[in-house]
Amino acid sequence: MLATPVSKRLKKRFPQAHITYFTHGSLFPLLRLCPSIDNLVEYHKSSSLFETRALLHSLKPDLIVDLSGSSRSFIQTCFLSKKIFRYQKQPAKQKPIRHAALNYLDSIAALEQPEDYTLFPTLSISESEKQKLQAGLTPGNKALLALVPGVGAFRPHRAWPVENWITLSQQLKQSSNLVLVGGNDDSEICRQIENNLEGNLDNLCGKLSLEETAALFSLCTATISGDTGPAHISVAVGTPTITLHGPTYAERSGAYSTDPNWLEATANCQCLDLKRCRLTAEAGPGRCMSQISVLSVLAKIEKLLQ
Repeated sequence: MLATPVSKRLKKRFPQAHITYFTHGSLFPLLRLCPSIDNLVEYHKSSSLFETRALLHSLKPDLIVDLSGSSRSFIQTCFLSKKIFRYQKQPAKQKPIRHAALNYLDSIAALEQPEDYTLFPTLSISESEKQKLQAGLTPGNKALLALVPGVGAFRPHRAWPVENWITLSQQLKQSSNLVLVGGNDDSEICRQIENNLEGNLDNLCGKLSLEETAALFSLCTATISGDTGPAHISVAVGTPTITLHGPTYAERSGAYSTDPNWLEATANCQCLDLKRCRLTAEAGPGRCMSQISVLSVLAKIEKLLQ
């Protein structure tokens, strides 16, 4: 999601251009919702270098933008076009910190146009998709809030403690309808939250496709999320999104919008930017995440809803 503003800038700079995304098929459902992308071609990691280069050559590109930045993608794209722009990730310790979306846009800075900070990830949702999701939700005239409590299986230290999510949900359900969102890896934490609530809650964790997830977020008044992918989808459909950060720089990887709503404990994190927290068990939240209080999240939500 954070790389899609590159296609928006290219389409803005070259309105008649035909933009093809060459990427993993698992991303197609979301990329099809990006108005600036015209075509999708699937990348197969199992394909040989020769096969990949032959496929790219058949597309006859006038310009290649390599957003992977890997040595593999360098070899795959080298000499296939007279113009090739390549992404270079900002070094971890370099200051000032640059948001990843802007870092991707830096890849095409040589197009000699003023940097446009209004280019944010955008997904376009059809009314029919919205109506289909609306029909499956518990009816109600209260504000609909999406909660994304899981962060997947690979970075559990990014999670906010489950007891905090339970307390937050119990407070919010008095004035709002809640819907739980996440992947299969997040089923257990969503089940625990559901078991501690009665009414005003739909648990859709693991039940939605990427397109359906985007459509659901578009129906919500706001989203409260951990530091995980669905937060970027929520922002891209225009829903105000609060994200919780501890061991990651929100200013680099937070949900990117005109009015970011980040809550972070980055300043107090001793394991900043590491893949694992050294102060807690591997399978649980990092210690810094517990420093984000339920009261601070409630205050942020109240301010946003007002």
